[in-house]
Amino acid sequence: MFLFQCQIYFRASEGEFTEDLERIFFAISYLRGIALDYFEPFITELDPLYSLDFLEDWSAFVQQLSNVFGSYSLEDDDEDAIVAIPFPYDGRATEYFIRFAKYQNRIQWDDRSLCKVVKDALPTRISEELCFSQKDLSSFEGYKSAVMRIDDNYWR
Repeated sequence: MFLFQCQIYFRASEGEFTEDLERIFFAISYLRGIALDYFEPFITELDPLYSLDFLEDWSAFVQQLSNVFGSYSLEDDDEDAIVAIPFPYDGRATEYFIRFAKYQNRIQWDDRSLCKVVKDALPTRISEELCFSQKDLSSFEGYKSAVMRIDDNYWR
C-alpha cells in the first residue's frame, strides 16, 4: 500500500520527482519504525566510493523494500485477506464487493470458490433469501447479483 501511495503522489506531482534519487529519498522520509531503521545506516554512512543500486534506482529500491519487508507469497496474503473481509451488517453489500474485488482480481479462484467465500460472510438476512432468487447462483456474477438485489431490497 505504501508503494502504491508513493506512485499516486509521484503521478500527481509530475515534474517534481524527475530523478529516481528524489523518489527514493522522498519515500524513505515517510518510512517509520523498523523500515526506517533498516535504511538509516545506508544513508548516514553513505560512502561515495561504494554505491548501492537501491539508493540510486527506483526499481531497485522497490525490489529491496519488497525483499526485506514484503510478503513471501502475495497470493497467499490475498487469499487470506479475501476470506477475512467482514460483511458490513450496518452497511450495504456494495461496500463488501468493492473490498472483495480488490483481491478477487489478484487470485486465481474459480466461481465456486468465490461463491463459497461470499456465502460464508453473508448475514442471515441475505442467506435465507437466496433460495428464492431467480438468478443463476452457479456463477459468481449471478451469485453476486442475487446478493446485491436482496441487500438492495432489504435497505429499501
